[in-house]
Amino acid sequence: TKSVSQDLDKVVEKLARVINLHRAADWVDDSYLLMGKAQYVKQDFEQAQKVFEYFVDEMNPAFKKSGYKTNKKKSKKSKSKTSRKKKSRKKKKKSRSKKKRTAKSKKNTKTDVAKVSNTTYHAKGSKEDWDTYNEGLMWMAKTYMERDKWASAYYLLVRLKNENLSDKLKRELPITTAYYYLKQKKYGDAIKPLHDAFTLAKKKKEKARLAFILGQIYESLNNQKDAYAIYKKIEDLNPDYELEFNTKLKILKNYSGTSDAYALKEIKKLLKEEKYDEYQDKIYFTMAEIMLNRNNIDEAITYLNKSISKNRNNSALKAETYFKLGNINFDKQDYISSKLYYDSTLMSLDKKDERYSDIKNLADNLKGIAKDLQTIALQDSLIKISKMSNEQQMELALAIKKKELEEKKRKEEQKKQSNKISNRMAVQSPGMMGATPGKSLKRLQKSSFFAYNPTAVKAGMEEFKKKWGLIRLEDNWRRSNKTDSNYEDEEADIDEENLTLSKNEVNTILRDVPKTPDQLAQANKKIIDAMIDLGFLYRDKLNNYEKSVEILEELFSRYSDFDGECKAMYYLQFSYKDLNNFSKGENIVNKMANKYPDCIYTKILTDPNYVNSKKNKVNLKEIYYQDIFKLYKKGDYESAFAKIENAGADIKKDERYKIKMDFLKAKLLGKLKGKNAYIIALEDFVKQYPNTPESISAKETLRFLKGDKDAFSKLIYEEDLQKFTYEPKKMHYILVVVHNADDKEIKAIKVSISNYNKKYYKLNRLKLSNIYFDTKGKDQVILIRKFETAESAMKYYHQIEKNPDEYINRKFNYEFYAISQKNYREVIKQRSVKNYREFFERMY
Repeated sequence: TKSVSQDLDKVVEKLARVINLHRAADWVDDSYLLMGKAQYVKQDFEQAQKVFEYFVDEMNPAFKKSGYKTNKKKSKKSKSKTSRKKKSRKKKKKSRSKKKRTAKSKKNTKTDVAKVSNTTYHAKGSKEDWDTYNEGLMWMAKTYMERDKWASAYYLLVRLKNENLSDKLKRELPITTAYYYLKQKKYGDAIKPLHDAFTLAKKKKEKARLAFILGQIYESLNNQKDAYAIYKKIEDLNPDYELEFNTKLKILKNYSGTSDAYALKEIKKLLKEEKYDEYQDKIYFTMAEIMLNRNNIDEAITYLNKSISKNRNNSALKAETYFKLGNINFDKQDYISSKLYYDSTLMSLDKKDERYSDIKNLADNLKGIAKDLQTIALQDSLIKISKMSNEQQMELALAIKKKELEEKKRKEEQKKQSNKISNRMAVQSPGMMGATPGKSLKRLQKSSFFAYNPTAVKAGMEEFKKKWGLIRLEDNWRRSNKTDSNYEDEEADIDEENLTLSKNEVNTILRDVPKTPDQLAQANKKIIDAMIDLGFLYRDKLNNYEKSVEILEELFSRYSDFDGECKAMYYLQFSYKDLNNFSKGENIVNKMANKYPDCIYTKILTDPNYVNSKKNKVNLKEIYYQDIFKLYKKGDYESAFAKIENAGADIKKDERYKIKMDFLKAKLLGKLKGKNAYIIALEDFVKQYPNTPESISAKETLRFLKGDKDAFSKLIYEEDLQKFTYEPKKMHYILVVVHNADDKEIKAIKVSISNYNKKYYKLNRLKLSNIYFDTKGKDQVILIRKFETAESAMKYYHQIEKNPDEYINRKFNYEFYAISQKNYREVIKQRSVKNYREFFERMY
């Protein structure tokens, strides 16, 4: 809707003009209806609701409001003198003879009755008026649905059901009712109205579309029998090509409940049909679904991978395929693969998909787990290699080197194949290279030369293949004793069979293998830390208490008296108790008390007064945060960042600590990735937490990073604040202060703001002006005016916070505020925004 937002604003503007110019006209109600529809399509549902509510209240044909009638009376008073004379002549006719009056009495009576009947008809409204009004009621119901006003929407749907609707609205009502249920995920309740809509629909294409939706609902409810039946009906409705193909797949998939073998056989036939080549990704996906229904996981994975390999530009299907693979691997507890598949899902999935946030949370939860598992696997392998003999290490290094060479060769071969395809495409489209598009096409179509005819070229290529077969595109291709330059190149490659490596080369390849006792101890420490972390993450992120116990028990079986043993015991006793194994849990607590009596985790479990005492009260969240902060202070930025990423749900749910950690995370990004990453992270932080002490600090840092050297200067005199007045009901502006920008850049910024205003606030008719702010001309002020109140200005302000990139490019150093007219004059007088910045933070 953003792309058509400007066009819809024009629609609303023109309709408003119609209404203002023709208050008493018949099309006023139609104009309001169209205006509401425009706001709805624009997805400005709040404004659409206001329009439709006014429409329903004022445009009811049963009783038009007084304002509507007043305009008609005014128009009557403005009639010409000629019309008034006609009325006076009609009155004089009444004074004619009694005989004439008697003769016409019956006729006059009929006329009066006709007048009364017309008046009554007008009061009740014409059929066209009622059709328009009922359509407005339906659109208001749709708007209420988008605003989650379910009771109001349901009331209107029931009311419409009892109205004398036009045929068009009779067909639309069950569709709207079905949407009401589907939007609330009440799929079973949507079936009846969809069946009604299917029955009432006139066009076959509409029937086919509704039947397909019904089939999908039946599938979601695991009702394969009814899904199959409704899909079969589509075959007789002459659906379009794509719907026909999708219906075929659905029929075979749901038929598989009866006979999987037959369904697979029929689906495989589709793979052989050339006309379905572009849909092979869908075919393989359907085959995978059938295999999953049979619980044949291995074959399902094979078909899902084939679906991905055949997928060209179907992002939605690709997301579904990756999601299924993620779920399969998650169920198999292969969390590394599962994490990768969920990440791939998010890359293809529409962010508006209701599952997006859940999948993202799941991927985030698996991030630390996957990293720890990879750490354990890597360090175990390196330790194992360290224990090999020199001959075994040499053999391994050779195998690694050969694999690298094979991979390099494979990539070169792929490049050659790609070049061949490009050459063939060039041959198949002669005369096109370097030609002007459009003109060359016309030339090819008119030319009689055989090479300009794609059909003739293809036929010639087929005939060539029959005689000569598939051969390389090279010189002297017919000669049997030619020198093959390509083979010479291959022979020039390194002889992999007789490959040898020096000691230095072996050391380079195996550079990460621990060679000293200290390096070996470091590798083991990485494994221990990863195992402890996994014991916590399995329990906290996945509620997988069995895996938590499994990894911690493995830890204690492999190592003893290690750093972090008390902490590992602490997690293990919780997981035992979560599995209702209280005796093992208590045994662990007793071991902690005997071996580590002074450990903080032991005291938490054994001394109730320790936790409850005010002096020694333990805040585990604070301890966790302080651990991160200490790492930050020590300069161990990677460890600090990893600890934030792996923070538990309890600390992330605590808003105070979440803000503190996200602010520290932004600082860490600056340390790890540089200034630009720091700026982006701080801008995102300010956007997410706009009214916090940390956001004020973040804004000051941003201004400093972008060149404002006075960003951290504090207020000198409190009385300077008293020069500003909070006037929420008075007219307001938006004040944009741009630092260190030249005239060309200011012009670009003004164009950007103007485009933003045209796109989202065209009807507000906002105006821009700018002035130099400081005496050196480094800072300029852009003023956007005007807003009726502080509330309307702040609405604009918050909208910018949500979409800063669309407002002004990130590369510019700017700040913006809502400001009253009086306070604006004071800011200009002071030639500084420093004092108003403090006032704004306090009052707005």
